[in-house]
Amino acid sequence: MNRNNEKLFWMLHLSWWTIYIAYVTLPTIKLPEGSPLIITSFYVLHFVSMVGVTYLYRTIYNKINPKEQNHFCLILSALIGLIVTGSVFFLINAHGFIYHYKGWEGVNITTEMRLYYLIDCIWDVAPWFMGYHLFRYARISTEREIELQKSLQESELERLRKQLNPHFLFNALNGIRALVLIEPHKSREAIGQLSDLLRLSLKTNLYDNILLNDEINIMENYLSIEKIRFQERLHVEIDVPKELRNEKVIPFCLQILAENAVKHGIGKSKKGGTIKVTAENVPEGLVLKVINSGILTNESDNSEESTSIGLDNLKKRLKINFGEKATFTIEGKDNWVTATIIFPSEQ
Repeated sequence: MNRNNEKLFWMLHLSWWTIYIAYVTLPTIKLPEGSPLIITSFYVLHFVSMVGVTYLYRTIYNKINPKEQNHFCLILSALIGLIVTGSVFFLINAHGFIYHYKGWEGVNITTEMRLYYLIDCIWDVAPWFMGYHLFRYARISTEREIELQKSLQESELERLRKQLNPHFLFNALNGIRALVLIEPHKSREAIGQLSDLLRLSLKTNLYDNILLNDEINIMENYLSIEKIRFQERLHVEIDVPKELRNEKVIPFCLQILAENAVKHGIGKSKKGGTIKVTAENVPEGLVLKVINSGILTNESDNSEESTSIGLDNLKKRLKINFGEKATFTIEGKDNWVTATIIFPSEQ
């Protein structure tokens, strides 16, 4: 049980037995006769034994940990625990129960009276048992739902990983193919760069966020292949403060945006262009921007299937990891196209 659940348990645990003691002692007319010390001692013992015995039951029950999905097993174990706990409470308090039934003072205590008090002790702990098992069942159901959701997310990430790797390789090989036709001697260098990039990508797990610095390395390796092809037509500017390079981001987020910028910005212009990468912290979180010279068109979003796969993959992984807290936008202004990702500050 995590710290928050433990804190909630103790708050409910102590609150219930405090309410119970108040119920059995108020109004004061219900108090038995006797000195204040004896009466106080009796009810302190009453409270401490209830708190201690039910906590002991909870500790033992958690160690045994019966299968909660079996309702018969759950009900049977709870009934056995109820009877045992009530009996233990009876044994602890039986010597003083005469104070609880002041009408029986001076009366010989019979077996029937003791049985009645035993049943009363079991009845006293019954509400706690019902509340505890409902609390436990709700917690376990919530944890199972979280585990199921996590499993579904991991399955989806695995699917996206299998989609991303061929997509990534396909685009890199297309770039090298174009290079082979125009610069055969430089294609060997590009193949070496691709090998390094693939080795780096294989070490990267889509399940885990990575350092921004590592993501920049992946992007730079990809752009180094493109620079062999575009040469002086491709200019890259990276403006990321050193203190932000240890922030966590999802893998291949910058690489996909850089790839999109090359395909629909630099590749569409005879003169080439510039790709700028920036990062800053704002109240909303970490803001990453990939800015390229060019004009935003519908083609930039949907025309080429390979690029569309990359962007769709990125959007889905952002949603899986951060829900609606992360945002992704692409907008064009004054012959510049800006792709922006905002990672939430609470990661």
